[in-house]
Amino acid sequence: MMAAPSSYWFEAIPDQERFPSLEGNLRVDAIVIGGGIAGVSAAYFLSQAGVSVALLEMGNLVTGDSGYTTAFATPFLDSVPASLAAWPASEAGIALLKEVAGRERIDCDWRDVDGIAFTRKEDTGDFRKDFEAFAAVDPAMEYLQGAAASALVGFPVRAAFRKKGGEGQFHIRKFLISLAGAAAKAGAQFFERSEVTNIERGSEITLTTPKGSVSAKWLVVAAGPPNQFFPTVAGKLSGAITYVLHAAFSGVKPFGPSLFWDDLEPYHYFRWVNDSELILGGEDWVMKEKRPASNPHVALEAWLREVSGGAEFVVKNKWQGTIFYSPDVLPYMGPHPEYGEQVVFLTGWAGNGMAHGFLAGSIAADLVQRKQNAHQHIFSFTR
Repeated sequence: MMAAPSSYWFEAIPDQERFPSLEGNLRVDAIVIGGGIAGVSAAYFLSQAGVSVALLEMGNLVTGDSGYTTAFATPFLDSVPASLAAWPASEAGIALLKEVAGRERIDCDWRDVDGIAFTRKEDTGDFRKDFEAFAAVDPAMEYLQGAAASALVGFPVRAAFRKKGGEGQFHIRKFLISLAGAAAKAGAQFFERSEVTNIERGSEITLTTPKGSVSAKWLVVAAGPPNQFFPTVAGKLSGAITYVLHAAFSGVKPFGPSLFWDDLEPYHYFRWVNDSELILGGEDWVMKEKRPASNPHVALEAWLREVSGGAEFVVKNKWQGTIFYSPDVLPYMGPHPEYGEQVVFLTGWAGNGMAHGFLAGSIAADLVQRKQNAHQHIFSFTR
């Protein structure tokens, strides 16, 4: 009997070995560490530019946090100032995701959707201020109150605001596994089960794995906080655990086809993955704080039963993911002064790895080619 999938994303695309482990010695123009959305996209954009690239992943592709996401492609971050600062870059990342999926003919269940924030708090003053800040940068924003807001969301709320279009949802593993295939056809080399055990930096950068080594002029670090080899960068990030519930509804669906989130602390966010199944995330635990006294998955199910108005559903699966934040909630994309310009870091997605993680791959490819990128300065370590 097969084991239950680790998350919804593994049902259609099971975890399996698709590429060899690194054996022997190799030299390329650029090395990428990490087989999630940032690493795979970096390998893709580099290969499209004719740059020889090798990607090293300690497990199999897309089995880290990219395999446990809820795959919201949205410009709304966990901070209003950060969202506003990165708004053009976030929109560029979403547009690029959609463009590449179409160009490579990747069947990844892409859907253009609205983004809907809602509040159930009596005092809607702060919520209204957030809407006004977003409306100042995006004319596709709409504010609703009372019955109109409740009808939009699908259950009683005090107010809601909607970004009409420009958001996206998709199947993360269908997309990234296919993207890796496209990159491999363009010359990128992928090595799974190839944990990096040592890094030597000089005129060239050499990475050692249990069975081989690879050298290059450029290194793109697209894994989680690089504690072992780059502690200064890792020290800039703090972590949280976010919890996810996968529910299957029978009968009438209580919510529309949008991306939804509330303004509670901790907050909740949800979306449909097909005609009857939904994934709900939230109840985040900030790891520097005391662990939650109650089970976050139980809390998520209770919240979903409350807001779904009696609609029948069964919980099919539960999982959790890790989120890493910088102090200003914006990710880092670029070199750090301590480690030189030839080491490019892509990290700190703060729960928005779809838009920013994919954009990061294109930024890394530009940096390796010494090209200017219109968005890189926003995410620089020297911002």
